[in-house]
Amino acid sequence: MVFVKAKKGDSNDSLIRKFVRKITEENLMQQIKDLQFYKTPSELRKERKNRFRKK
Repeated sequence: MVFVKAKKGDSNDSLIRKFVRKITEENLMQQIKDLQFYKTPSELRKERKNRFRKK
């Protein structure tokens, strides 16, 4: 869960920017997109192989 605390003098825009930055740092959007559709175990293995090939 992502929390952003407002400090004195922070505007709404700066809070939104901090929130978006935290989400991107923790890769939450990517995790949500990955969980949106079911992937078979074979698809997961293929993706894992491709990730290791790129490295």
